[in-house]
Amino acid sequence: MHRLLLAFCLLAVAACDDPAPVGIDLVDEQSGTPYVLQVQSSAPEYIPAIENTGNAARTLFGSVDDPELGTTEARGYLDFVSPGVFTQAFENNPIERADLLLLSNYLYGDSLTEVTVTLRSVDLEWSGTGTNSDTTIFVGDVVTQSLQHPQSTLLAIPLPDDWIARWDTTFKSETFGDAFHGFELTTESRSLVFGAQVLGSSIRLVTAGDTTFFSAGRSLTRLIDPVGPSSGSSGLIFQDGQAQAAAFTPQFGAPTSLVLNRGLVRVPADTSLSVNTPTGFSRPAIAQLQLDWISRDGTRLPIGLASRGETYFQFESIQLHDSLSVLLRGKSALDHFELRVPDSDNGISVILMPTAPVLHLAVTPVQR
Repeated sequence: MHRLLLAFCLLAVAACDDPAPVGIDLVDEQSGTPYVLQVQSSAPEYIPAIENTGNAARTLFGSVDDPELGTTEARGYLDFVSPGVFTQAFENNPIERADLLLLSNYLYGDSLTEVTVTLRSVDLEWSGTGTNSDTTIFVGDVVTQSLQHPQSTLLAIPLPDDWIARWDTTFKSETFGDAFHGFELTTESRSLVFGAQVLGSSIRLVTAGDTTFFSAGRSLTRLIDPVGPSSGSSGLIFQDGQAQAAAFTPQFGAPTSLVLNRGLVRVPADTSLSVNTPTGFSRPAIAQLQLDWISRDGTRLPIGLASRGETYFQFESIQLHDSLSVLLRGKSALDHFELRVPDSDNGISVILMPTAPVLHLAVTPVQR
């Protein structure tokens, strides 16, 4: 194993197109034998985090009482875009039928029992881009309710005739974007949270001789009073959507005379919480994590994204390499590393971190 690791270190150095970033100019006759240094970290801890859910690829709605992790409630918001150009059949005939079509691509909770979905009108203009999950949205009366099965990949919610008559002229006018502000989506039970894919969801409008679609555009998820799971003796339970990040700090000793050839951060990932569930209960595992470097002055440096492997997330990037090189020399202003789920994923998925993250550093000592 030692010989394999040594060969790996040497190959990592030899494979670099630009030797300057890895300090290869120092690896000469004054250098020692390369080796792999493993640096332990502090146990990850919860810290407050901002959930930016505006205009994510998915909007969440519903409520779930998780027997292991507690209650999570989400309210989803969708606004729609007019195609702008209509056929004469659409313009000259009354709308006979309208349906809200939602592409369901995420479930958390009871995946076997039908759920009543409630639509309310949004009364005021709202922003999607850069909007956080605690933003207040002003809504009006219930538009309709519809019983939906979790296993359906397309949720078709019929809109009532009186609502159609009220909005018929507006749908066909140039002022649609100013007058219509979309829907709020919730559920009436505490058994399930849906995730609806924004791209492909729409309002379908049918007239004599024509069917027109108003595509979903702006989106937002509000998370109501998230409290987050508690960590236990088995490790830290990390769940998306709970306004929490996971922070840890590498436990380096005194500054060293080492040249960093390659640096990895491995975060353990135990998916047992997603495997050991009640019958029919879906609790998805986090598939991707973002690693950020937080300086003592609060500056945030994005390190990179990592997809989950069999047992860990592995991070490696130019930003990580450069930052770790400075950290090895004891000149870094690092406060902590921070783990969070990318905003674009927008779920309430979970992962267990049974042990602390470990840094794997391929280094070469410099003889002085």
